[in-house]
Amino acid sequence: MIPVLPQQTVLPRETANTARPKWRSMRLLAVLLLLAISMASVAGGVIHQLIPARADSGDWPTYLHDPQRTAAGGDTILSTSNAGQLGLKWAFPTGGPIAASPTVVGGTVYVGSWDGYEYALDAVTGTMKWKTFLGQTTAPCYPQLAGASSAADVETGVVYVGGGDSNWYALDAATGNVLWSVFIGDNTKGWYNWASPLIYNGYAYIGTSSVGDCPLVPGQLLQVSLSTHLIVNTFNAVPQGQYGGGIWTSPSLDTSTNTIFVTTGTRNQTTQMLTEAVVALDASTLAVKSFWAVPNSQETVEESQQPGGRAGVDADGHPSRFVPAVRGWQRLFRSLW
Repeated sequence: MIPVLPQQTVLPRETANTARPKWRSMRLLAVLLLLAISMASVAGGVIHQLIPARADSGDWPTYLHDPQRTAAGGDTILSTSNAGQLGLKWAFPTGGPIAASPTVVGGTVYVGSWDGYEYALDAVTGTMKWKTFLGQTTAPCYPQLAGASSAADVETGVVYVGGGDSNWYALDAATGNVLWSVFIGDNTKGWYNWASPLIYNGYAYIGTSSVGDCPLVPGQLLQVSLSTHLIVNTFNAVPQGQYGGGIWTSPSLDTSTNTIFVTTGTRNQTTQMLTEAVVALDASTLAVKSFWAVPNSQETVEESQQPGGRAGVDADGHPSRFVPAVRGWQRLFRSLW
């Protein structure tokens, strides 16, 4: 469930080279998230109109462009006929790998690095405008050292992003100064913020998980008020006192039904029905509307998985803790990456 990244990373313009996740459990979660988005569009008959403030802008203000995670912008310059003419314009070296995708707003690129810093770069020249240290997490498994992996969401002059430490941050977009922060879980005990935030209707929705299942932590989606800076609601993927169900991927939104879709990870017990699942939540209360989970009988495991146990190596030579998949679909999942 962890991106396997090179030791040195540079960020090129337009074709920012973000390392792909290599752990197969992350691949399933990505497919589940796409399935959730597809389910939302089918339920409404069409993919609903984007929030107006996002739809009319040429910026890329959040992960996959908008709260629906369509990954579609309004650019009309780039096409299949001229994509082959793209070339490197600039590159900016950071002090560590880059696991986060960049956000671009108002001519500024915002991106985090595993060196612990969130960077603001000039989109035209690549010159650094500011950098702010948001902490790092160490772990006994891979990644042994990680900084910010969350892609930033930039709204009305504020950068909302998960830190590399135990906190989630709001930064001044012009200066990088920390405006406020929220504690999301003790990173010395396994908590980490892989997911990118969803900002909607005055709230931030933040998924939490373990840094690498060493140890497992209980997965949660937190609803944070942007005015009071307090957690107002929490979705728990597993019952109190249990571990698993990390939210590694970023939540998506269907505005027409006020529904948030999340995908959850590790099933630590067979009775954890909201793990390894697509879950639909009410955006106002985080109450569960519906869910679909991989049936226990249709899971496959490539390496033995014990609670807090060892990682294995999959057939491609990448680290792997477990590979949940629906029988008959696993080969399709593999072929997509």
